[in-house]
Amino acid sequence: SMGNPHGVIFLESDESREWMKSVAHRVEQLPEFPEGVNVGFARVVENDLLLTVHERGCGFTEACGTGACAAVAVAMVQGHVHYGHEVSVELPGGALMIHWEGAGEPIWMEGPSVRVMTGHAVAR
Repeated sequence: SMGNPHGVIFLESDESREWMKSVAHRVEQLPEFPEGVNVGFARVVENDLLLTVHERGCGFTEACGTGACAAVAVAMVQGHVHYGHEVSVELPGGALMIHWEGAGEPIWMEGPSVRVMTGHAVAR
């Protein structure tokens, strides 16, 4: 958990969005996740990750900071990448840099911040 529940599935090769969507829907229905779960599909490329996230109740998302942090934490615990090294996580919307020293330590995320829309409230 990164404050919200995440499941991370590591892939050996690229998979279609339809395949990922069907798997995500099955994982979301598991009794271990009574309130649903965000499902990240990660692929390790050298010491970095490619990540696609299917968010509970929303579907695929362009970027997911908590998903990137969760994927790196799981990748480190499983030995896919090394503790204490910055890991680039490439999401459809761009890359995030994640750094974690290990259990009991904060996980740090760095990435761009861009305005994607503006709006104003309308009184009814």
